[in-house]
Amino acid sequence: QYMQELRENAGDIVLTLASLDPPRQKIEVLPGDPVRGPIDAPILLVEFSDFQCPFCQRAAETLEELFDRYEGKIRFAYKDYPLPNHPEAFKAAEAGNCAEEQGRFWEFHDKMFANQDALDLVSLKTYAEELDLDVNAFSNCLEEGRYAEKVQEDLLIGQGLGVSSTPTVFINGRLVLGAVP
Repeated sequence: QYMQELRENAGDIVLTLASLDPPRQKIEVLPGDPVRGPIDAPILLVEFSDFQCPFCQRAAETLEELFDRYEGKIRFAYKDYPLPNHPEAFKAAEAGNCAEEQGRFWEFHDKMFANQDALDLVSLKTYAEELDLDVNAFSNCLEEGRYAEKVQEDLLIGQGLGVSSTPTVFINGRLVLGAVP
């Protein structure tokens, strides 16, 4: 009898696609963030990644495929999220920012993912030389830790958004965890 009374007093529930829409996070793309793709692209893809993470390497391949397939429709922003269990990841993140200073982040990004087993200082400087960066400027940038605070800021932004592992990707603010094909 109680259940019947509840049913009679309850209103209809209407579900719409909007009510089933997963939550979206607002993620600010900062001036120093490496970005590619048109500013007015309908899709904003923001990745929190770690250069020493094998799953991030797989995700990078998938993201590159998406970027090529949907040319002109994706704006891709990269944020550093070096994990504490990857001892060379923090310095590699700084190196990526030093390469960005010379407008060469994406080539350096690819080089580091292709050589995840060698991300020590000597190797990072060798990659800068192989990619024809200004090695002296790159080395100075890396040695003085010019971007350590920026990497730390990316970590804090990620933590504030609930990032706890890599890769973590937000597509128009929607969370996608892991190296999804």
